[in-house]
Amino acid sequence: MDMTPEDSGRPRSELPSAISSFGEIAARLRGATPAVFLDYDGVLTPIVAHPDLAVIPPSMRDTVTRLATRVTVAVISGRDTEDVRAKVGVAGVYYAGSHGFDIVDPGGRPVGGLDRFNRYLAPLGAAADAIEDATPQYPGTHVERKRFAVAVHFRQADPAAGPELEKLVRQVARRTPGLTVTGGKKIFEVRPDVDWDKGRALVWLLRELDMDRPDVIPVYLGDDVTDEDAFRAIRASGIGIVVGHDGPPSLARYRLDDTAAVERLLTLLHDEAAP
Repeated sequence: MDMTPEDSGRPRSELPSAISSFGEIAARLRGATPAVFLDYDGVLTPIVAHPDLAVIPPSMRDTVTRLATRVTVAVISGRDTEDVRAKVGVAGVYYAGSHGFDIVDPGGRPVGGLDRFNRYLAPLGAAADAIEDATPQYPGTHVERKRFAVAVHFRQADPAAGPELEKLVRQVARRTPGLTVTGGKKIFEVRPDVDWDKGRALVWLLRELDMDRPDVIPVYLGDDVTDEDAFRAIRASGIGIVVGHDGPPSLARYRLDDTAAVERLLTLLHDEAAP
């Protein structure tokens, strides 16, 4: 079936600013129950050369902490759950790591039913071993082992190595049953080959929290191609906001320029949710 322009999204430059349009957003949220979902890298902290350097600013942490006292907040990240939970460091927030393959409640307890994905742990370990053995020939490449993914970062590598790295990663995935390859900003990632992504994780979590109701409006902030699944999942029922100017067309309804604008918007959402 042919994709329409609406199916494939709009250029980010054509999307209205979520700050300038906040009156419109507030009007939609009035009388409803918002649930706010946030990516980490590129949303709560700027994109940096190495994932370990992505540290949330104290003011952003304070803003998320205040927001979580008034509305349900969840962070959905490609990072491991424990990694993103430690980096955000906010109590009262749900954390979904590995693009939603691993979700915990504010107390750090698993949110039920996702242990079915554990059968992919051994294949992912084998894929990680194979990739780590092959990538030293590409200086600047960083292989990150996650619980439910193997990420190959090449932001610091020779740009010309990108196609060769992609070929290598895809060959490893093909040799390992049950795995597939996805991409992002200067990253290739090996993941379980199942119909599960940030959008499905978001919808699943809403159901688990008994928030899959007409009066609940999910708000999702993301910056990368993996966030498009979440924008797609809530396009009819929620508010998608893409962060940053660079990137392909987006299914989000609004845009924000940078993480400073994210902090401003989260403050506006907190104030709007005041009793």
